[in-house]
This record gives sequence, C-alpha cells and structure tokens, in this order.
Amino acid sequence: MDQEALLNQYQRFLTYQKGYSEKTISSYISDIVLFYNFLKAEELDLDDVTYDTVKMFLTKETLNNISKRSNARRIVALKGFYNYLVKYHNFEVNPFIGVSIPKIDKNLPQFYSKEEIDLIFEKNRMRNDLLGRRDQAILELFYYSGLRVSELINLTLDDCDIDSRLLRIFGKGRKERIVPFSISCQEILIDYINNTRMEILHENDNEQVNYLFVNNRGRKLTSRGVQYILKNIEKVLNLNISLHPHALRHSFATYLLNQGMDLRSIQILMGHSSLSSTQVYTHVSEKTLVEEYKKYFKR
Repeated sequence: MDQEALLNQYQRFLTYQKGYSEKTISSYISDIVLFYNFLKAEELDLDDVTYDTVKMFLTKETLNNISKRSNARRIVALKGFYNYLVKYHNFEVNPFIGVSIPKIDKNLPQFYSKEEIDLIFEKNRMRNDLLGRRDQAILELFYYSGLRVSELINLTLDDCDIDSRLLRIFGKGRKERIVPFSISCQEILIDYINNTRMEILHENDNEQVNYLFVNNRGRKLTSRGVQYILKNIEKVLNLNISLHPHALRHSFATYLLNQGMDLRSIQILMGHSSLSSTQVYTHVSEKTLVEEYKKYFKR
C-alpha cells in the first residue's frame, strides 16, 4: 500500500475508531509524514525501522532544536501508528516500544480572576447587536460548564436539557459525561435559542440545522470560528484581556477548587481521564493563596 493510501486509512481509524479531534489527528499525521521523509532520506522503509533508527530520528530532531513537548508528541504519534501497523498490516514489531517520553515541565494554565470574569460578562451583556446573545451564551458555557472548544461546537439541541440545566457532552474519545450549567446560562440559552438562533437560521433559510451554535450564515461553528468570536469580543468591548477558550475552561476548574470542591468531582466535570490532569489546578490555587497572603502581609 502506498504512503498516501496508508495515511488516509490511518486517519479514518483515528477519526472513527479512536474518536480523536481534528486538531490531534492533524498533528499526528504531520509527525508521521515527517518520519516518512526521514526514512526516505535514509533509504529505509517503514518495516526496516529498528530501535536504533528511532533513536537516530529523535536525536536529529533534538539537534534541530525541537522542543521536548514536540518530541514527546512525535513518540506518541509514531508509537500509535506502529501499533496500528502491527495489528492491521502484519508488521512484526513496534520499534517505538521501550522508547521513553521526555519529561515535560507543566506550565500553570492561564485563568481569569472572578473580577475579570464578572467584567467580561457584564460588558458583553450590554451589547445590542444580533450576535451578542449568542456570544454571551458561548462565554458562559465555557466558564460555567468548563467545556472544550470541540465539545461546545458539537453540541446539538438534543444534547441540551434546558429545563434541568444539563448538557450531554461527548469529550475526547467520544466519552460521554453529563455537565450542569448555571441559572444565568439557562436564561441566556433560552433567549438565544428562541430569538437570535431562530433569526439567523430564518435569514439563511437553514432551519434544519440541529447544532446549538451557528455562525452568521446559519452553519455549524468551527474551532477557528470560536477563536474569531472571542477576538471580536475583545475588540468590541475594548478589553485589556486576551480571551481564550482554554483560559475560560481553566477558570471554571480553578474557581471550583477555590470554593472547596474536591478534585475527583472537578475531574468528572472537566472530562479528564486521569486525576493527574486535574491536580495542576492545586498549584494554581496555591499560587493564588500566596498572592493573597502577600497583599495582607507585605513584610
């Protein structure tokens, strides 16, 4: 099977069998293509690769000043690819088995203070343009439910129990979880669904769309579209705050931890597969605690 056909087949496997996001799949395919090019320069085929070949590839990447994070992702991507080749294409061995992933220093996630969140929400509520209600619903769901971008854009009307204030979320690997949302979210969603959304779809003669959030042409929002919306909010509101979906999601977790919610509950709400992913927020809270302490004990 030629390279292009094999990559297309593997891409479908990652999409439909693994349930990975478009962004993750794109990154993994790029890493595999990079490895293909390395093998071509070395005049090797996929089934010629040994542990020494892998070490040579990773050393070359390191000499090219590739970060530990990028190298770690490449190891994960290529180990998964070879697992696939062993299982479905009769390769005898995975040469990436036993290759250690470089330890990566975790950066503290960016988050907004409660005062910043209140300011953003209050100023955006004052907008009187057609898309203001939609944008407010997006902001509040990010913050009050801790959604990922991919989870937000894939929400359908069927996933939203407005009366019970619950969302059915399909996260990474299509894992399902139920997430609540606030009363203020409930109010803005009712307004958006019954008015703004209906008006957008009617204007574009596109009433059959079932996705919760749509763009100004009545089509499903994309991740890039959400980024554009947040940048536009910054511009319209003249904020001195840079808005990012991840930062809103992290603010949700940080706020809950600061209010005393246990890590296990936050893990479930965030859709983290491992508690270690959630524990980073304890460091954020410790940092906040130290800063608050210094305000009152300057010496």
